[in-house]
Amino acid sequence: MALHTRRRFLASAAAAGLGALAGCNGSSSSSESAPDRSLSGTTLADPDTVTLRASGNGLLAWVRPRDATTTTESPPRYAGRPLIATDETAERVRFADGVEASAARDFLDATDYGSETVYLEHRSVGACHRLELCYVNWTATSIDIDYGSYYRDASDACEADADDVTAWFIRIPDALEPDAVTSHGSSWSSRGCSPRPAEIENRTERPPLDAGPLPENASDTTSGGER
Repeated sequence: MALHTRRRFLASAAAAGLGALAGCNGSSSSSESAPDRSLSGTTLADPDTVTLRASGNGLLAWVRPRDATTTTESPPRYAGRPLIATDETAERVRFADGVEASAARDFLDATDYGSETVYLEHRSVGACHRLELCYVNWTATSIDIDYGSYYRDASDACEADADDVTAWFIRIPDALEPDAVTSHGSSWSSRGCSPRPAEIENRTERPPLDAGPLPENASDTTSGGER
């Protein structure tokens, strides 16, 4: 789990293209590409985030339904990609057993929901790899996230064929209306974070992965509501 409070850069991103949607599964073949998507609205590079990570799969965090009739804190069958837009919603965030959640809870408590919104998204990643959130793009009705993939430090013990799950709490500096946001997009590149959209400049470059394509579900784009 890591708290990232990094350099932020706001830019209007009109008709800016995403790069390759690809990743790494530990092989030596080249990564695959997908057609570019166009972005509109506002783009924030290196947004403030908290990341949870655990081995295996499954939800690490979720928003407990307001009308829940049981005190059991097990994750729901379907949790979607919730927007946390009020203190009341933040109080209903729950965490999986064994997850060290204090940084995430502090992050939620420090958010000003009058002018900020927290977006929660889960992503799988190879145990020997790590993700960096490159940017978030949003309008009043849509959210698009772009990740870059890198090898973990050689000192980090990992199993090459194993998978981890990550949960991203992403702070968007805008008071979004959850019911109005009906389009959610997420992309992943094995080339790491390149400076896209073009308006985002002066990024510190890191050596990206150079490996094979991710499993089929490692990169996805959805629209018209949560899946």
